[in-house]
Amino acid sequence: MNNILGFILFFAVSLSVYIGMHLYTAWWVVRHFAALSAPHVRLYFLLAALFFPLAMTLLHFHHNPVTKILAWLGYLWMGVIFIWLTLAAADDILALLLSFAKIDTKPYCGPAVCVLVVLVSAFAVYSALKTPDVRRIEITMPNLPPKLDGFKIVQISDAHISAMVPFSRFVKLCGTLKELQPDLLVNTGDLVDPGFEAEARLEDLSRQFAPKYGKVAVLGNHEFYFGLSKAIDIYRRCGFTLLRHKSVTLSNGIQIAGVDDVKTSGITPRQIEQLLSGLDQSKPSIYLSHEPVRYDIAAKYGVGLMLSGHTHAGQIFPFTLLVRLRYPHLYGLYKNGEGWHYVTSGTFYWGPPMRLFAPQEIPLFILRSPEK
Repeated sequence: MNNILGFILFFAVSLSVYIGMHLYTAWWVVRHFAALSAPHVRLYFLLAALFFPLAMTLLHFHHNPVTKILAWLGYLWMGVIFIWLTLAAADDILALLLSFAKIDTKPYCGPAVCVLVVLVSAFAVYSALKTPDVRRIEITMPNLPPKLDGFKIVQISDAHISAMVPFSRFVKLCGTLKELQPDLLVNTGDLVDPGFEAEARLEDLSRQFAPKYGKVAVLGNHEFYFGLSKAIDIYRRCGFTLLRHKSVTLSNGIQIAGVDDVKTSGITPRQIEQLLSGLDQSKPSIYLSHEPVRYDIAAKYGVGLMLSGHTHAGQIFPFTLLVRLRYPHLYGLYKNGEGWHYVTSGTFYWGPPMRLFAPQEIPLFILRSPEK
């Protein structure tokens, strides 16, 4: 019952915020373009607000070229309206401050903000569609024996392959992974999303890439939305060892533990403690958790490297600032006890095909022994 009430409350708040974004932007347009009809502007913005929920519904139930185009437009509009709202609010704050100096910005800022919306949106789309940069990160790993110095791990996360993220992008990603030649590939969740229909091609391509120490993965929240059993089958067919609240030890002695998405699966701190307490603290260990939470427990049990995703580094600024309130470990490398915690911004994107000051990436970790 509590879960149902929580979902209803979350849905109501999210819907109110989403509609409020459109109404505020419509109000801004009316104030800056007096020739436009206020009722008509509000109506157009409210109709545009239907694009995003329509896009999500279509991707869940219908997959064809027409619905994919509509979904693309719907998700794109979601990003545009957020950018527009941000710039409109900034304009209103600037106008308020300048009003004390008797300066009227209204004749100039209306057209200027609209031009900025187009330019910033175009830049955000470009940033999302370009090839992810490889980020090389050297980490001194506690208890890593000298013979494993230089061990290479590549992390992918939040690929969200779907109607919004075409399969061709995954093909290019696999080419990059082969060039990097990691010893181990880890996937910290959200590999697929509604609209994905290329299971056979994904399996065939993934099987062609086989790092020396294999491929391990954990489930993200979107695997639950996609369909848990189907998502699990995709991971396994792609050759991943799926860590669902369990640990494995590689043949070189590195321990790897992983859990399903903590919030969606309802995993408790006590359960995480039970898992990590089973690791040998005298040996190197890695902990995979899609959501960057409970890193304090990882530190408590001597985890050398915790890897997470989920945040997308906010994806579209200034949403980054709001996400940071929920996740203090938003993006990048954090010292975590004697070990480390890395939160990636993600391989691609979710929803709007946009990234603004939150570039996508492919982290390449080079592990260093403290004894060298």
